[in-house]
Amino acid sequence: MKTQEELRLFYQEELIPDLRILESQRIQVAQKVLLVGGGLVGVALVVGGFLSLHMGSPVPLFFCLIPAGLLAGFICKGIIKGYRSQFKGKVIAKLVHFIDESLSYAPLEGVSQQTFKVSTLFKHHIDRYRAEDQVHGTVGQTAMGFSEVHAEYKT
Repeated sequence: MKTQEELRLFYQEELIPDLRILESQRIQVAQKVLLVGGGLVGVALVVGGFLSLHMGSPVPLFFCLIPAGLLAGFICKGIIKGYRSQFKGKVIAKLVHFIDESLSYAPLEGVSQQTFKVSTLFKHHIDRYRAEDQVHGTVGQTAMGFSEVHAEYKT
């Protein structure tokens, strides 16, 4: 088990330099998201608003805003994805290895749905399942593995 002092040193020497770089990238990503999302929605508001005033109905506004919002969401998700991947690779992977060097981190992998089902942690039928950020390895003589899981069912 790592001491609090080891964690403090690890944070200062290993994580802070990466976190500073990632913070400047996060700000750039946020600015791009605001520019793209705001720009698309703004154009849709202007065009839809003009058409709505011209036609005397709010329907054109909705027909412009809905596709613009969906397109903005799709584009922004792609912009954010690269940042998330870098964060996981630079920060989470280092944290996992700091905790125990025998542990492996796989950001795109996760506990299988069958393994999750057998665990009986989720008592309902699973309609949608997604898992990521898998950590696995051996601690002492005990093999272990865990990940982030999103399991959903329809009511």
